Amino acid sequence: MILGAEIGLLIVGIMALVRGKLPLTKKRVVYGLPARLLAIIALLPIPVTFVAAIVFAIVMDTRGQNPASSAVRWTGAGIEAAIVILCIAAMYGIGWRLGTDANAPPGAPPPPPV
Repeated sequence: MILGAEIGLLIVGIMALVRGKLPLTKKRVVYGLPARLLAIIALLPIPVTFVAAIVFAIVMDTRGQNPASSAVRWTGAGIEAAIVILCIAAMYGIGWRLGTDANAPPGAPPPPPV
């Protein structure tokens, strides 16, 4: 499930980088440079998870524990899930403030905050 979410974010991120358009919902879209910057957040889970896994393995090894044991498998999955959820929340949270109505022209400013 986590790998599926990471692949989905990777696809969304690449499409937003290429098109300059990041649809958040059917009625909310981010255009231009903000969409491309949010796409970078969508691409972050895989490298951040890789770095976190290396740091986790180093810390476990310095404590004298085996980082490849099955006892820490769920801890690694939890760290990976937290990173994916954090990236999704950041992308949608920031994107919601920067987004415009899908029917508005691409250069239209975002609506005033409610």
